[in-house]
Amino acid sequence: MFNFRGYRILLVLAGFFCLTSLGAGISIEPGASLTFVRKFDNQTPGQSLRIININSAPMVYEIRTVVDEYRLKGYSPLPDSLWVKPTQNNFKVEPYDTFDVPIIISIPENDANYNRAWVCELSVMQSPWVEPSVGGGKAATMLQLGARATWLIETPFNKTLPPKGTDPLTVTPSIQPIQYGDSTINKGVFTIKIRNDSDLPHEYFLESYIPNLGDSIQGRLLDIFPLTTEETGWILDKKWIRPKPKKFLGIFPKKTTIKLKPGEVGEFPIIIDLPPSAELGERQFEGIILVRPEGQNKGSRFVRCIIAPGLEYKPPEE
Repeated sequence: MFNFRGYRILLVLAGFFCLTSLGAGISIEPGASLTFVRKFDNQTPGQSLRIININSAPMVYEIRTVVDEYRLKGYSPLPDSLWVKPTQNNFKVEPYDTFDVPIIISIPENDANYNRAWVCELSVMQSPWVEPSVGGGKAATMLQLGARATWLIETPFNKTLPPKGTDPLTVTPSIQPIQYGDSTINKGVFTIKIRNDSDLPHEYFLESYIPNLGDSIQGRLLDIFPLTTEETGWILDKKWIRPKPKKFLGIFPKKTTIKLKPGEVGEFPIIIDLPPSAELGERQFEGIILVRPEGQNKGSRFVRCIIAPGLEYKPPEE
C-alpha cells in the first residue's frame, strides 16, 4: 500500500510478519516498509510500526534499530542506526490491544547520501508485564520473544556521482526518468556511472531485471511524477530497457560487464527500446537495471527506470 501525499517523504510498501512459540505470540505490522526520502534533514514521523498483543496478558515491548551485514539484493547497510528511530522504544500493551509507534526517518544533508539504497531492521522484543509487590509496574528482565521488520530507505537522486560513502558500490543516477515518445520508440540510450568503492577489484554484471513477488527490490516509485492515471506496473519485456553489450572486434556481442579497480569509475550505456503502442503511451512502467559484483547479490545496486506517459503514439501513414 502506498501512502504518499504532497511533499511528505514517505512511500510505504506494507507487509506482515508474525512469529508464534509455545502458545504465546508476537505480531507486528508492516513486516517491511520502503521509504523514499525526498528531503534531507527532515525529521518527519513516517509509517508507524504497529504492535499487536495477541496474548491474554499484558506485555512490555522494546524497539531498537539494528544494522546487520549485507543480506538484501540491491541494498547496503544503513550507515547510522540513529537515522531511523522509533518515537517510543519501551511501552506496555494490554491484552489483545494494539499500539502504533511512528518511525522517524532523518537522513543528514550530505552530497555522499544521494543515490543511495539502504536497509536496517526494527527489532521488537516482547516480555511479560510483572506487577511488583509495592508501587508501579515493571517489565520482566528476561525477554522471551522477538520479531524484526525490514526498513528500506532510498535517498534523493541526481545525475552527479556522489562522493564516496560507506557503500561498496555507487551508481548514478539511481532513478532515470524516461518519457514515452518519439525519442524512446525503438531507439534511445542513456548512460549510468558506476564506481567501485570497495577495497578489491570487481567485475560488475549488468542486467535488465524484473522483480518477482517477495523480492527485496519492491515498492515501485511510480508516483514520483504526478499522473492522472493509476495504471502502473513493471515493464512487460526486459528488452525494453537493457544494458548495451559491447562487441568483440566490433562484430560479436560480449557480456554486459565492466571491470573496475578500487576507486575507479566506469560508464555503461543502457538501451531504451520501447515498442510503438497507444496503450503503452497511456500507462506508467518501471524497469530495473541490476548491477552485481561477479554476478553476486551481496554488494549489488540497481537503477530504477521510470517510464512516464508522454507523446501520443500515431502510426505512420501508409
